[in-house]
This record gives sequence, C-alpha cells and structure tokens, in this order.
Amino acid sequence: MINLYIKQKGFSLIELILYVALLAIIVTSLVTFGVDVVLIRSKNRVEQEVIANTRLVAKRIDFEIRNASAINSVGAQSISLANTAAIKNPTIISFSGGRITIGWGSSGNCPTATPCFLTSSDVTVQSLLFDDMSSGTHPQSIKYEVVVKSQLSGASKSYYYKEYATGSAEIRSK
Repeated sequence: MINLYIKQKGFSLIELILYVALLAIIVTSLVTFGVDVVLIRSKNRVEQEVIANTRLVAKRIDFEIRNASAINSVGAQSISLANTAAIKNPTIISFSGGRITIGWGSSGNCPTATPCFLTSSDVTVQSLLFDDMSSGTHPQSIKYEVVVKSQLSGASKSYYYKEYATGSAEIRSK
C-alpha cells in the first residue's frame, strides 16, 4: 500500500500571510519611531540654539555694563558705555537687522565701525530694549530686555521657539 499522506515541509499560504503581516507591523513601527526621533532632535536643536543665544546676550550685556566706567548714552535699541581701557572705549551694544552686535573702541577685532555679532545667524532677535534706571548720578543702572526666536522648517513640521530675557545691571564703582 502506498502512503498517500506525505509529510510536507514548508509554510502554508495562511502562515506566510501572517508572517508578512507581522513583519510589516514591526517595520512600520520602527520607521515611525525613527522619524519621531529625528523630529524631536530637530525641535531640541532649535530650542537649545535660542536658549544659548539668549543667555549669551544677557550675560554679555551684564558683563559690559558692570565693567564700564560710565554710561555715554542709552537709546531704545542701543547703549554706549565708557571704559577705562582705551582699546574698549567706547563699547557699543546695538540691535539691527535681527541681530545684536557689539563693538569696542576704534581698533582691534571688533571696532565700533564694524562690530561683531553676539547672536548666531540661526536665530532672529525680535527685540532688544534698554532703559536707563539711574536716579541722579549714582548708581548708574540699566534695565534691558531681549527676545530671541527661531523657526526651523523640516520636511513635514515647522518648529518655532521664542525666549525672553530681562535683567538689569549697575556700573561697579571703581
């Protein structure tokens, strides 16, 4: 007698469909996770760039005001500070074209005629405001407010982040 039932090795069509479906679910999940990681990284980069620029500007303004010998003039968007060091006299911090600049004296790396940027080109400064809070001649105090923003547009999303910083500084008596 011939055995009609031969044991076959391999997959049935139903098993193959199930394996392909499970593989498709796993691959789709991994791709979605990968895309989310890339988008979160972009968002964090935008936030960190804005925060770093805002902190740098605030710390630099504090430093320059505290180490100045006097205030020459205060405008809404610029300040001119006198300094005892001739190479840094005057020190001018100003806002123009979405960037904050600083210039020292008439020579050196960043003279007032061609000042250097304090903010990177990856961010935009929305506003920089100075206010003279001095009463009389002493103490000379300046209040400032800076707003920095950035927007990064990716393939499918756009990230926007804005940071505010306000502070005040007094000229140290020397």
